[in-house]
Amino acid sequence: MASATPPQPPTANSRDPTSAGDGSALAAIDRHIAVASPKEALAWTQIRDTILLQDEAAKDRDHIRRVELLGIYAKLGLSGAAIGSGVALAFGGFGLPAFLCLGAGLYGLAPDFIKVVTNRIAGDRSKGKLR
Repeated sequence: MASATPPQPPTANSRDPTSAGDGSALAAIDRHIAVASPKEALAWTQIRDTILLQDEAAKDRDHIRRVELLGIYAKLGLSGAAIGSGVALAFGGFGLPAFLCLGAGLYGLAPDFIKVVTNRIAGDRSKGKLR
């Protein structure tokens, strides 16, 4: 008489457990669900749901990281373009537009410093201190 041991959760060798193929964790779980009793099928279904939720959460974190990185690159690129435009305008003899472009470019890189400088130039020295 063979002893009945409950099936163990499959181990996935691939990085993406939802990938198609016979070797994936979800495919193995699906095979277990197909031959399991109703109680075992419920347990395997919960395991499958947990794997899918974890995979979706990991994909969301990666997407958020990429979007934040693209935002940083865009901010640095636009600030660099504004600073370059300001320098070009300054050499061209356009003082006020040059300072406006330089201020806009530097504000993207160092907003607290630009606020202090703007407040000092405007004459409001009480708000012109770094905190």
